Amino acid sequence: MIAENRTLHTASTGKTHRRAAPAAADPTPETPVQAELASLPTDARSAAPAAPATEASAGLPTDSASPLPDVSLPDAACTAPLPETPAMNEALEHGRRVAAIAEALFQDLAELHKLDDVWGRRLLLAARFHDIGLAGGRKGHHKVSMRLIEEDLGLSMPDEDRPYVALLARYHRKARPSRKHPRFAGLKRRDREALRKAVALLRVADALDYTHAGVVGHLAVSVKKRKVLIALRNLGDCTAERERLREQGGGFLRNRLQEETMTRTIAVLRGLAEMCAVYNTSETIAIATAAVRDAVNGQEFIHRVQEKTGLSFTVVSGREEARLIYLGVSSGLEPSDGLRLYIDIGGGSTELIVADSSGHKNLDSLKLGCVRLTNLFFEEDKGPVSAYSYAALQRYIRNEALHSFQRIAGFEIAEAVASSGTAQNLAEIAAALAQEEAARTGSPCTVSKQVLSYDGLRRAVKALCARDLEGRRSVPGINPNRADVIIAGAAILQTIMEEQGFESVTISNRNLQNGILADYLMRTYPQKAGTIRPAREESVLQLARFCRFEETHSRHVAGLALELFDSAKAIGLHDAPPVSRELLYYAALLHDIGIFISFANHHAHTHYLIRNTELLGFTEREIELMAAVAFFHRKRASKKMPLFLELDESIREEVRLLSLFLTLAERLDESHRQIVKSARFERTPNGDLELRLVGSGPFPIELEEVRRSGKLIKKVFRAHLEFRPCLEDGRAMPERDE
Repeated sequence: MIAENRTLHTASTGKTHRRAAPAAADPTPETPVQAELASLPTDARSAAPAAPATEASAGLPTDSASPLPDVSLPDAACTAPLPETPAMNEALEHGRRVAAIAEALFQDLAELHKLDDVWGRRLLLAARFHDIGLAGGRKGHHKVSMRLIEEDLGLSMPDEDRPYVALLARYHRKARPSRKHPRFAGLKRRDREALRKAVALLRVADALDYTHAGVVGHLAVSVKKRKVLIALRNLGDCTAERERLREQGGGFLRNRLQEETMTRTIAVLRGLAEMCAVYNTSETIAIATAAVRDAVNGQEFIHRVQEKTGLSFTVVSGREEARLIYLGVSSGLEPSDGLRLYIDIGGGSTELIVADSSGHKNLDSLKLGCVRLTNLFFEEDKGPVSAYSYAALQRYIRNEALHSFQRIAGFEIAEAVASSGTAQNLAEIAAALAQEEAARTGSPCTVSKQVLSYDGLRRAVKALCARDLEGRRSVPGINPNRADVIIAGAAILQTIMEEQGFESVTISNRNLQNGILADYLMRTYPQKAGTIRPAREESVLQLARFCRFEETHSRHVAGLALELFDSAKAIGLHDAPPVSRELLYYAALLHDIGIFISFANHHAHTHYLIRNTELLGFTEREIELMAAVAFFHRKRASKKMPLFLELDESIREEVRLLSLFLTLAERLDESHRQIVKSARFERTPNGDLELRLVGSGPFPIELEEVRRSGKLIKKVFRAHLEFRPCLEDGRAMPERDE
């Protein structure tokens, strides 16, 4: 039985107290989530946790923290035909809890926000469905949720509510309502103000179920002395929920690269660029990970690097980083049919990969790097680390990694492998301490730097925590440059080992760099990669199948598009590189996935889904190109289209060419019967351009559709085109009377 804890959240000090807990830290500055409550009228300052008082001592009645209410929504709204997937089910379950919290906030703060019941209904609907976009991946899921709500997927709700519910879901994270956004700016003034208030309530409600674990069982809210007081009765550890409300500062959490750091990095990269020039390298692959990925000025830094060094960086997603780490580390291990857990602890993130020798089964990237956590817990504290502080750090890690740990627990994992400099250095410290102990006792030392045991890690942690920062630099085996961040890294590794029950981890000296090389070789020399389906194709098919694409039609269209591409290249109509052919294939597989949202404008929905899904193995440029090619399979790629003008000039002509092939291929299967078996560009004896079409039977619908593309073909290839339809037995296809 879990004991119920009681925590009081107030709105200005940024402190949390529990009974018998040490004194809290000094007040922290107001934070974004705190500002959400402050956006309500009366200038109520938002607050993070304060005193261990009961509800009565906070000015709330002793029975005010009552169970969360049942949420009353229209039946149709709760029975929408959303896809039955674990991710969708989790999003809906989380939505039910957030809706209950939102209703409690709405009722208890009625005198503060003064919203009517119409906005109450909109708030509850948005809370219910705000995370349904998570089923397609975390990146940009708030925007996907908005799209799904806007389009009729059976999410039955009053038509006048739908745009407001969609906007609430859009603003539940990241960007706040702003007149910079056309949709928000287009609202009437009173609706803009009401939306801002509803967004504030939704954000706080979402934060109170941040771990999706349902730890908030009772809730009461009150306003006292210009402060919003939130009293909760917890059903478990709600550390993450408290921290989410507080939105800590420091390091990565400020999400900004510092000028000194950028200048120093550019200087190093300039030296690497000069080295590449000396060796006459023909191709350079540069990857940016968590530090740049999470920084608000990350793109600004990438542009500065390009200007100063000529190096073009690709910012990879967390899951793509995990995939590359798996490729690099696994390439140095013996093949195994059993599953391994790969652990890579970086500065800004930790990657956890479940995989065997045939491929990965689960990829996770957690915002739990050793630098990030050091900034969060020890930025100003250079002294020894107490057992209490170390335990608090581990609790935070457990909460942040909760969903990942739950997924990993479903696998039978035979071995854990830890890479990165943090893990290697911890193994070296454990081995050095064991050697000291052996020398002191005269017993033989059997500890290896290639394996780190749980007991060895505990000894290393004890030695490190007992010293201040300067003292840590003299711990046997330590890399002095890691002394400031090694404790946070050790806490991450120890927590993972405890949660997954590992007595030891194998240490690997391979890492992301090896993975970048392995991935490059696999893409450049696919014939050497064996029978494993490439990660790019696997990622594309995963998205397509999630969106329930018509696989037979899409594969047929892709085959026709590639045949058109190859035959056009053979007679000199273009000289696009092999990678363009590959991207055309993937765009063809995905070209109709937007129908999952709505058939109307499905090319636009397809573009949105491709751009906002983490497709593994692709650069940002490649994703942009595939999305544009899919968009223009129903629209002419021209400067009259705003989307075409938004494209980087370096890919516009490539988009124009590839979208032509996809348009033709799509029209050649207009009836979805796969009746056109072959389509090839050829030259007639007198040099004219001809499109030879072969069908298993008459295909008048497809022929009529493809003839509509004659002008487009002439514009792209600057040549008149003749059509030569025939049947598989060589007979000319009988045409309908014109």
